[in-house]
Amino acid sequence: MVSLYITEHILMKYLVILLILAGAALPVLAQEVQVPFDSAGKIEVITRELEKSYRLFPEITNFRDAILIMRPDSTYHIEITYIEDGQIKRIKQDKSQAQIAVLRQRLTEPTFDTPAPAKPGAGLDQTARTKFITATTLLATFAYGPLIISSLDGAGGGAIAGLELIIGGAGFLLPLLATEDRSVTQAEASLAIGGAVLGIGHGMLLSSLITNGDVGNEFGIIATTMSVGEMIAGYNIAHANNFNAGKSDIIVTYGLYGMGQGALLPIVAAGDIDNISSSWVTGSALAFSALGYFAGNALSNATRYTRGDATVASTTGGFATLCMLGLVLPALENSGDEGLQIAAASAMAGNIAGLWLGHYLAEKKDLSEDEGNYISLGTFAGCLIGSGVGLILATDLDNITDIYQFTIPAVLGTAGGFAISYHVFGKGSGRDEGSNWDVNFNPGALIGGLTEQPRLTADGRPPRVSPALSVQYQW
Repeated sequence: MVSLYITEHILMKYLVILLILAGAALPVLAQEVQVPFDSAGKIEVITRELEKSYRLFPEITNFRDAILIMRPDSTYHIEITYIEDGQIKRIKQDKSQAQIAVLRQRLTEPTFDTPAPAKPGAGLDQTARTKFITATTLLATFAYGPLIISSLDGAGGGAIAGLELIIGGAGFLLPLLATEDRSVTQAEASLAIGGAVLGIGHGMLLSSLITNGDVGNEFGIIATTMSVGEMIAGYNIAHANNFNAGKSDIIVTYGLYGMGQGALLPIVAAGDIDNISSSWVTGSALAFSALGYFAGNALSNATRYTRGDATVASTTGGFATLCMLGLVLPALENSGDEGLQIAAASAMAGNIAGLWLGHYLAEKKDLSEDEGNYISLGTFAGCLIGSGVGLILATDLDNITDIYQFTIPAVLGTAGGFAISYHVFGKGSGRDEGSNWDVNFNPGALIGGLTEQPRLTADGRPPRVSPALSVQYQW
């Protein structure tokens, strides 16, 4: 009897222990779990790109990502990660099963940026189409027309004027039709327009190279053909390789400065300047311009250039060349061919140093287009102020001492203008292109304002109201 009592007592003791352990295990078995957002189980995380496409959380500024958590009682909450004041923060939004069902249904519908196939060009990035067509119209009117007319002999005045007007109009109509259902991004427009402008110079050089300096009627046709060819090539290259605008800008910049470097190289390398042939100068300029294209592409592959970075590199390359000449030229007065060679070498060295500085700064910060423009304008303003001070100080520009009284303040003003403007504006916002203004018009909100709306939603919350017009400016 005693043995039976002891056995039952031990069994009861173990039963109590098991019940305690089971109770402790329940929270583990009934913990919160992450579940997919969609019914198909493919969307585990709402990324920034996905949120932008569906506009699921428009009230969250600087949205980063979101996950869906299901509680043991089959209710939900969404954990949202966002950035505020440079810090990563998280909030939780409680959701009912009905709200999650609505969210999952929304993920099966078209996104806000889904293109409308019925309209040509819809859904394409054509932000630079107007700029591109404006440039082609101006080029056709003021460059292609006169160049082609210059190649024609025997045409009457009325025919010449009429043909020039037709070419100008075609410069608008043909690009308009050609880009109707094609993207025209900032990068594509930049490389196309830059190629068109440099192509005119390349065509002139090529014509001189072919004729050994004895340019004839073929001059205008070759320049126009090169320009149009480089325009088309620039667009296709930027489109096929998905260039950003800064990359296109820096390629054009290096192509331009490369052409100048190539033109100066024969002067530096020649033993006798009088014996330099035009073919040497034009051939070298063409070759170095092509090398400049490749150098700009290689550097922008190694370091990401924004539009602001490219503007600063163009500014430092150009003004460094002028500053070097301002310091060297006064000392070379009456020095003949040797002085000309030293000046050419100094210009090349200043240009290379300026481009290096621009590339070095591009590695440090991602400057926006506005920031780059302000820095360029600030540098120009410093040059103007320094030059003005120099003119006041210099009394006789025929005297070398007075020439330096002009050039040294100009150089110091340029350097100071760049340093100050870069310090003030070179924050590096990271925006690659476009304006700081963001204006959005929502006609659907006007319709909603004219219809009766419930005071509370199904879950007891006030309905979310979308503004009909929102204007934002990012500082």
